[in-house]
Amino acid sequence: MNLSANHKGALFMALAMASFNVNDALVKSVTGAMNPGQIMFVRGP
Repeated sequence: MNLSANHKGALFMALAMASFNVNDALVKSVTGAMNPGQIMFVRGP
């Protein structure tokens, strides 16, 4: 599959947005089981 630079950029942008959504959903799902310090450590800086 040969994509132009603009198409690659749009694809990477969509993947980045999806990864942020997944990260947010995972953090919200473990909020009751973990304390905030542990969540911040797992999430990273």
